[in-house]
Amino acid sequence: MRELLIFRPLLSRAVLIGVVLACVAGCAQTVEVKSDFPDPLVETLPLKVGMRYSQQFLEYRYTEDLPDDVAWSFSIGESNRKLFDKIFTTLMEQAVEVGDGDSLDGFDAIIEPSVVALEFSLPRQSRSDQYAVWIRYMLRVLDTDGQLISELPISAYGQSDSKLLNGDDSMRQATIRAMRDAAVSIIVGFPKDAKIRQALLEMPGEETPEVPAGETAEEATDEPPEETLDGNS
Repeated sequence: MRELLIFRPLLSRAVLIGVVLACVAGCAQTVEVKSDFPDPLVETLPLKVGMRYSQQFLEYRYTEDLPDDVAWSFSIGESNRKLFDKIFTTLMEQAVEVGDGDSLDGFDAIIEPSVVALEFSLPRQSRSDQYAVWIRYMLRVLDTDGQLISELPISAYGQSDSKLLNGDDSMRQATIRAMRDAAVSIIVGFPKDAKIRQALLEMPGEETPEVPAGETAEEATDEPPEETLDGNS
């Protein structure tokens, strides 16, 4: 009888710990992004590109167990494909998803995106009302022989006010805004990259204008143009 009395409190403590652990696991926050993205307003580039997506990119998930908090898990693989399909089918004359063994005939370049890192912060960490998300992408641009043309690091940021939505919805909204920020960076940065311009767009630097005989270069530069665009001078 004495042994039973000693064992019963130990058993009760073990059951209590199990219940607490189960409750903590059940309270984990999952941020799953399944958003559609709007069509960006861009000038189409005269390129046909192949989009090569890795399994890491398509199944990307990040989980972090914060001290004195629940675990946060982010799942953005499905939205990665939607986002990059949207960007490049709009930015390019044609963008087609390709696999490792597919023919690359007729393509100008191959684009391989990847997620380098995902970070986030809670309002209590930043001492603000904001949930925040940072995503770092890497965009590798290759020629059809597999030679690297350029690498574009993309850093994106999004935040959402905790007063407007509950915790998981606010974090989800911050993640969507970070992905849209990445889209803007790609659309602006891709055609400006010097290596991409040289290899794919044939846009070398502007040539130095010819200076008329008897006139210095400074005088030619200072002379106002003869014609201007109506209303835009």
